[in-house]
Amino acid sequence: MHIDLECCGISKLGGRGQVVIPAEARKKLGLKRGEKLFVFCRGKDALVLVKAVSMKSILAKAETEISKFTKIINQPK
Repeated sequence: MHIDLECCGISKLGGRGQVVIPAEARKKLGLKRGEKLFVFCRGKDALVLVKAVSMKSILAKAETEISKFTKIINQPK
């Protein structure tokens, strides 16, 4: 699996636990005020934000891959 990462700025955690997403990242992703984002933690070092509207297609792709693995696992020996 290949993961594309591009640094689009830096933020810091505010006193109320808020993080500002840098303008460059908002513009690149087309984020608008009030847009919902899923928040994922990867271990203890990474935080990943995913646009809620994108989750349907991400889950559909994952379901396809899971189906492929299931077929392989269930093949007779």
